[in-house]
Amino acid sequence: MQELRRLIVVLVCVAIAHALPALPAAANEAAAAKLLLRGQQALARGDADGAAWELDAARRQAVAESDPHTEALALVGQANVFLGRGDRDGASQLLDLALRQARANGLPDVENNVLVNRGVLLSLAGRPGAAAKSLRMAFDRAVSWPSLRLQAAIYLARIAMRSGDRDEAERWMGAAMEVHGQLPRDEAWTGPSLALSKLLLDAAAHDARNEALLIDAAQMARQAGDMRGESHARGYLGQLLGRLDRRDEAFSQTRQAIFLAETGAYPELLYQWQWSLGRLERQSERPERAVLRYREAIATLTPVRMKMPAVDPASGDPVFRRKVGPLYSELADLLLRGADAAGDDGERQRRLEDVRDVMEQFKTAELEDYLHSPCAIAVEGEAGLLHPAPGTAIFYPIILEDRLELLLQTPAGLSHHAVAVDAATFRREVLGFRHSLENYSLGDQALDEGRRLYDRLIRPIEAELTGAGIHTLLFLPDDVLRLVPLSALSDGQRFVLDWLAVGVVPGLRMTSRSGHGARGQSVLLAGLGKPVNGFPALPGVAQEIAAVSAIYPADILLDDHFIPSNVARGIRSGNFSIMHFSSHAVFRGDPRNSYILTYGGRLTLDELERFVRDGAGKGHKIDLLTLSACETAAGDDRSALGLAGAAVKGGVRSVFGSLWPIADAAASSLLPEFYRALKDDGISKVEALRRAQMVLRTNPEFAHPSLWSPFVIVGDWQ
Repeated sequence: MQELRRLIVVLVCVAIAHALPALPAAANEAAAAKLLLRGQQALARGDADGAAWELDAARRQAVAESDPHTEALALVGQANVFLGRGDRDGASQLLDLALRQARANGLPDVENNVLVNRGVLLSLAGRPGAAAKSLRMAFDRAVSWPSLRLQAAIYLARIAMRSGDRDEAERWMGAAMEVHGQLPRDEAWTGPSLALSKLLLDAAAHDARNEALLIDAAQMARQAGDMRGESHARGYLGQLLGRLDRRDEAFSQTRQAIFLAETGAYPELLYQWQWSLGRLERQSERPERAVLRYREAIATLTPVRMKMPAVDPASGDPVFRRKVGPLYSELADLLLRGADAAGDDGERQRRLEDVRDVMEQFKTAELEDYLHSPCAIAVEGEAGLLHPAPGTAIFYPIILEDRLELLLQTPAGLSHHAVAVDAATFRREVLGFRHSLENYSLGDQALDEGRRLYDRLIRPIEAELTGAGIHTLLFLPDDVLRLVPLSALSDGQRFVLDWLAVGVVPGLRMTSRSGHGARGQSVLLAGLGKPVNGFPALPGVAQEIAAVSAIYPADILLDDHFIPSNVARGIRSGNFSIMHFSSHAVFRGDPRNSYILTYGGRLTLDELERFVRDGAGKGHKIDLLTLSACETAAGDDRSALGLAGAAVKGGVRSVFGSLWPIADAAASSLLPEFYRALKDDGISKVEALRRAQMVLRTNPEFAHPSLWSPFVIVGDWQ
């Protein structure tokens, strides 16, 4: 959870507190050290922005005070901020600076601290062997700093757990327990006890020792007047007791944790204990009470979501999707089970509407987490979006741990269908399908895997779709489903493409409809065919731009004219409803690492947002952004949020892009067909894309779904 990251940060804080020199008598001489401590306290609260400000100030003040020790420790703290944001390159650079500072000034405590953080970084980069080597070195060298040794042992245990080496994990958990026992009692109950307890909880090991550890931590925190620490310890104790099926004690400890978190105003803790209470109510077979607790947890979480770190360094997982997302899916699961138990159709519909609303909340929250900013969109006719027009259906696949749920809304109402496949199996199947599609050389393997997924996703709702005369499916993908095109699924006789136009919608409440605003308007065409910054040339760019400009009036920025300042000028000066970028566009798990390649460098999502909003202030609204050579990272479902992020953050109604790079010839053949179809006022964007893909598929050169299926419309489908 978020707290795992926070506890690790607390552990680092304890180590830094040990490493800091004693504060001089004059207050002004201790300014850098005080700023450093405030920065670490902000990190412990989960306030990354506040921590970044304090640590930067500490670093500058330390330079002014000629205090290399505090300067180096501030660098390590800043690296932790970057790690929490998912910026590994930035964290690595800061750790390199800290290490040089430590070696130049003879600071072994800082050097050991860097070794621990370097181990975390290597683990996140998928190099467990190198990570373990760095952490073992820190463990061996940090004899005088037991808090650092404990931190190294905890990480080493986690690396072993992830690799499946249970014996090695047990060995390092034992070492962590031994080091923890060496800590002075007034230090052990804070960050170290809680970080160690979290490790033991995750490992489902040492329950008796963990219980004693948490009871002791809670008592020590109470004696010290540390309400937050006591809430933390009692919350974990409640989770442990619930796992041991000592339910009455679990309820008691969890309620005490909630009281302390409410009294002390710690919402980042409160939502977790409310969630724990909901799970206990569910275990006690009181689903209505459980639903209330889950709703309370979501309400508490919502105002503090934006302060959460993006990535959990201990696991490498996106914090929101892996650690907080289950809060929404567990509530949806409860509501779906309630719908099955409803006494009449009206009650069943109301409960399914609740499920849809929870999924909409989740979609909004997830995209806001990805972008690190609120998704504030004025949606025209929101009520109409939630009630589809004739011929249109809304499709929410919901991946639960024990099954796949298909929530479908047609003009006749809502229904749901359960599919018996566990989450791990289903994710493997989806990722295998993506791999086969992206690797054209695998031949018919993608077709076989597509048939299996068709049976999972489409066959259960097929009769309902055909019976309702559905021709347009609005697809709100969950998790890894963002990485694959629904149109490429096949029943063995026909593809989904043959009978459904599919639009990918990040969330209905985040989708602004245009009413066919792109028709008959002009295009800002920008292309980069030359090799730039290590990216290969795109020889089909000139042909592609010529083909599009023959269909729509266009202003053209080609090769060295395609620079960010010219894009900004074009948006401000023109009345373009379509922007077409024929260049490499890369989307990664962190939107700050997502960009469109130009001749003058990288055009980031932040810059695109600024340009488009400047144009919108002059009355120029972009209806469609086309990225004809974009890619999302295979296996990284978070990176696939990039297309949705480009639409929402960029202030455009919809984005046309591809999920993986394909041959120039395929893109150059499809795009003119798409634009010609788009000029027809009677069809939607997604139908224009479907027709263009059908043309491509009839060409033997491009008949394989690897070549025509990666193209998707994200956002407004009309």
